[in-house]
Amino acid sequence: MYNHFHKNLKRLRKRHGLTQQAFAEKFKGIDRNNISAWENEAEPAYFRLIQIAEFFGLTTDQILKEEIL
Repeated sequence: MYNHFHKNLKRLRKRHGLTQQAFAEKFKGIDRNNISAWENEAEPAYFRLIQIAEFFGLTTDQILKEEIL
């Protein structure tokens, strides 16, 4: 199973018109560097993954497994 999270995060963030900084500000304890790292293959903590999926109205399965165009 291929992990699409990194590409999906970037696509979703841009689709919502958010810079890395603006997206980071939506979550307590996250900064732009976290977003950049996650878009470039770093893995977020599980609770962050859940928060991100919920923010975009997706399940964790969708954000991990499905390529979101």
